[in-house]
Amino acid sequence: MRFRAVCIALCAMMPAAASAEGLDLYYMPTATFGDDEVAAKGDGFGARLDAKLETFLVHFEYSTADYSVIDDGIDQLRGGIGLVAGETASLHAEYLKLDVFGDDVDGFGAHLQLGRPDPRSAGGYLRIGYLKLEDDFGAELDGMEYTVGARYPMGSVQGLLEFRSTRLEDEGGFKFYLDDLHLGVTVPFGD
Repeated sequence: MRFRAVCIALCAMMPAAASAEGLDLYYMPTATFGDDEVAAKGDGFGARLDAKLETFLVHFEYSTADYSVIDDGIDQLRGGIGLVAGETASLHAEYLKLDVFGDDVDGFGAHLQLGRPDPRSAGGYLRIGYLKLEDDFGAELDGMEYTVGARYPMGSVQGLLEFRSTRLEDEGGFKFYLDDLHLGVTVPFGD
């Protein structure tokens, strides 16, 4: 709860201090959670704040998805920092807290992003990351996360199209995945 309060407070302060980044608001028309045998489909929504402070990046994200065959959903809360590595690359570290059908899973991720489109112009990006998580019972999960996305101008905002795929495995070899398609807008702020 404290992490969420800190994220909300920092999100409220970021537009005044940031440059060349923005607020993403998106709908997930398709969200899939599954393993090797079963998959549940649903939809959801989310918001992500990205801010660039000189050569540092800060981001906060919240998303929620409900699934048709399960009474509960998956909430994701993410917050992290990054470092710009040249004009088109960045390195990110983030804390993740997932509420997966009522069970908490949290941990850290490290990501490399290629492509840094300014929220005011068209561009694409690819993010590859590694996640190391632990559930309420002490079981560890780890795996890869892939994100591919694009932004395109639409007047004073930008269209956002993004696909994120998370592949995790626990210590016993059980594998599961989360796939989300994000359709939305980016509202730029700063100079």
